[in-house]
Amino acid sequence: MAQPERIILVGLSGSGKSTLARQISRRIGWAAVDVDSMIVESAGMPIAEIFETQGEAAFRRLEHQMLTRALERKSVIIATGGGAMASEENRAAILVGGVAVYVKSTPTKCAYYLARSWKREKRPLLDSAGGPEELLAEQLAARGPFYEMAHLTLDAVTKDLRDLVDELELIAAGPVTTDRSF
Repeated sequence: MAQPERIILVGLSGSGKSTLARQISRRIGWAAVDVDSMIVESAGMPIAEIFETQGEAAFRRLEHQMLTRALERKSVIIATGGGAMASEENRAAILVGGVAVYVKSTPTKCAYYLARSWKREKRPLLDSAGGPEELLAEQLAARGPFYEMAHLTLDAVTKDLRDLVDELELIAAGPVTTDRSF
């Protein structure tokens, strides 16, 4: 298989998808595209406000539109939202659109990074009485099988950012291997 045209990062909120996309894009010269940022720009409001005023269904429609737009580009690293793989339509587009890479982390680690996120934006599906860690665990239980459908998996639990960027560089250089884990 030749060098991929796109790498699509999937996984829980807080797993590091956006950070990884920015870091690897600087190293290899590809564009970094964050689907959630595209949604905010297109809607002209934060994601939390989209959920409040239009509902989750409207958000998911917009998410699919922005994902489709991102997948039209080449030489791009795409950071998806945590729920993108839960949609059958998105999942199909991601799996044929490039090399899907599951950034695998734990709910505990994701909750930690979300709490110290530089953006500090409100996460609508993580805002409840149970707290982010419990909700992330529930999301992982529901979405984990979809994340596991990705072509490759990066271990963001035990590896640091530099190692993950190195592994993404290898993936971008191609050819993609059939070994699922890095």
